[in-house]
Amino acid sequence: MRNPINELLKSTRMRTKMFVVTVVLVGFFMGLSLYQSLVIHKKTAMDQVARSSDNLMENIYSAIRFPMSIGDEKTIKEQMKDVKERIYDIQVYILDFRRQISYASEKERINSSMEKYLNGNESRKALAQVLATGKAPGESFPDIENKKPFLVTIKPILNESSCRHCHGTGRKVLGAMVIKQHVGDVLAAIVQTRNRLVIYFATALIGLVIFINFFFSRLVTQRIRLLGKKTGQVAAGDVTVKVIDDHQDSIGTLSRNFNQMVKSIRDRMEYANSLKLGISDPFFTVDPEMNVAFINEAAARLVGLSREEAIGMPCCEVFNSSVCKDECPIKKALETGEATVGQRATIKNRKGREIPIMASSALLKDSSGKALGGFEIIRDLTAEVKAEKKLQNAYLREGKAKLAAEAAARAKSDFLANMSHEIRTPMNGVIAATDLAMGEDSPPKVKHYLGIIQSSAYSLLEIINDILDFSKIEADKLDIETHTFLLDEVIERVTNVFMSKAVKKGIELLVDIDLEVPNALVGDSLRLQQVIKNLVDNAIKFTKKGGAIFMGVKALEKTSDRATLEFFVKDTGIGITPEYLDKLFKPFTQADTSTTRKHTGTGLGLSICKRLVELMGGRIWFESESGKGSTFSFTVRLGRQSADQKRKLVPPAETIVQEEAMDTPVISTEVLLAKVIPLLKQLADALELADPEEINISFKAVKEHLDFSTLQELENQLNDYDYGKALKSLEEIAAKIGGRLN
Repeated sequence: MRNPINELLKSTRMRTKMFVVTVVLVGFFMGLSLYQSLVIHKKTAMDQVARSSDNLMENIYSAIRFPMSIGDEKTIKEQMKDVKERIYDIQVYILDFRRQISYASEKERINSSMEKYLNGNESRKALAQVLATGKAPGESFPDIENKKPFLVTIKPILNESSCRHCHGTGRKVLGAMVIKQHVGDVLAAIVQTRNRLVIYFATALIGLVIFINFFFSRLVTQRIRLLGKKTGQVAAGDVTVKVIDDHQDSIGTLSRNFNQMVKSIRDRMEYANSLKLGISDPFFTVDPEMNVAFINEAAARLVGLSREEAIGMPCCEVFNSSVCKDECPIKKALETGEATVGQRATIKNRKGREIPIMASSALLKDSSGKALGGFEIIRDLTAEVKAEKKLQNAYLREGKAKLAAEAAARAKSDFLANMSHEIRTPMNGVIAATDLAMGEDSPPKVKHYLGIIQSSAYSLLEIINDILDFSKIEADKLDIETHTFLLDEVIERVTNVFMSKAVKKGIELLVDIDLEVPNALVGDSLRLQQVIKNLVDNAIKFTKKGGAIFMGVKALEKTSDRATLEFFVKDTGIGITPEYLDKLFKPFTQADTSTTRKHTGTGLGLSICKRLVELMGGRIWFESESGKGSTFSFTVRLGRQSADQKRKLVPPAETIVQEEAMDTPVISTEVLLAKVIPLLKQLADALELADPEEINISFKAVKEHLDFSTLQELENQLNDYDYGKALKSLEEIAAKIGGRLN
């Protein structure tokens, strides 16, 4: 639905609009000023009449006050008569508290009710208020009588001390004095003034409108008309026009912006022409009738025509494309407005040779959306098609090679997984035999050679274990088990395993478990223990004497049945240089070659840890600074047991040593328990980890405090690698000396 006001505004000239707006605005403000002037003038005149009534009332009241106090009615009536005869258009009434007129300048109204002569609601309410409160209203009120305007002024007559001999003291207000002053002449004068002001303001309005319209015509209309003329030339296609306007106002700014806009249009046209001529790929445009409007040299050369021959010809006759009839991209752009990118097709040149191409087309339109034609960029794919065929053949060969390589990798992983078991069995025999030989009395040189064999065997067994885990990972055979366990026991087993190694190296090993971390968990405790053990082992390996290692756990997230924990191992060791930060978790990688020569290891440990952590739903990362140490952290997602068990906070046991002043020391049962039970626990942890090196070290420490008969059965079980029975034997030994492992 059309809006008639909008239609009228659209069809009206700018000058007319400005004239109307000027008249409305100037008329509004001048009318407002006129209204304000009339209101002020009327109020001033009425205020003067009110003040005159107040003064007259005070004079009359002063004249009759004494006669009223002594009851001199004659004098009061004479005063009323004088008012009637001497003061024109003034009515004076003295009434009692019942509103009955006692004295009046109008004799015929005496003994009548005053309300008969007060027609205005405001004056009646004011009279009632005065008689009730004894307070003058402080203003006068308009009233009408016989169609004549009056101004009513009211004053209370109070029961003063001079009146109480007649009226007593029971009533505060005896009555009121009312003056009605005729204001017809005043209002007539106000009307005359209003008429004069209207004429004055109308004259001023006409003059001001004429002046403003002339001013706008000179400064606005003519300049806008000139600007409109120039825009019409640009619309007709002339982009060489320029508007000369050096004013610093909005129209001047508009003119300068217009000049800049025309320059931008010229620049864009030049840019488009340069771009069109600079496109090296075949390129052409068509009009809405699909006739060629422009074609560059590359496109003309591709089809075997000159540019002059091709321009004006139907597009399909120029290119003879395989998609001209049904899937022409440029025809699709003209019909639907959709662009086509990378459509493959073939065209025939004038010699009949088919050429594979890739075409991209789009619509050309003006700012209103009207289609002016379309354009197409062509890419000759002759070389690419040949290369694609070669590449496809190469892909086929590569695919076959990849399948063969994957099969070989699987076979290698299966072989490593099987061979690691086969190698580890005789290696355990070598270690056991070496341990037995070390216990025999042998020459120092032989013991030295046996020590080398023992150390090398343990290193080789560790390498075999790493290769076994890595081969399981490569063969995707490494599984994560799920069972209940206590986190405290896992941490305690790790610390027990490494305590002696840390003490020998002079390194402090500290543990910090946040109290918010749940203790009773569900998951693979052995794999979790393997990750922590590997990180602590590395920390001890790369930390010098006098350093410290901090191991801790904190809870990141907890629910009733799940928990996400973060573990960290921080050392004060040699740290890692920045160039090796991205390589550390890759298999067979250590910090550098010098580290490999100085410290043992395969470089598989951290790679295995990374895979184990990922299998447990977490991630592993580290922070390091060369020469200052490293912090390795990892997260795991574990289940929670339905009934959590509180963590046991056990202070470290004090070392108790008692020696008598004798040749042979006497050790009490308490001292034996204090020294041996921790060693038995350490040996039990090593058995659970199935770590031969730690088992050997821990067993030697136990042998220093217990006799051969007590340990004979345990030693035989260790030599047979029957770690399950060995654990039971440890519990029996602890019970014999009055202690327990748990």
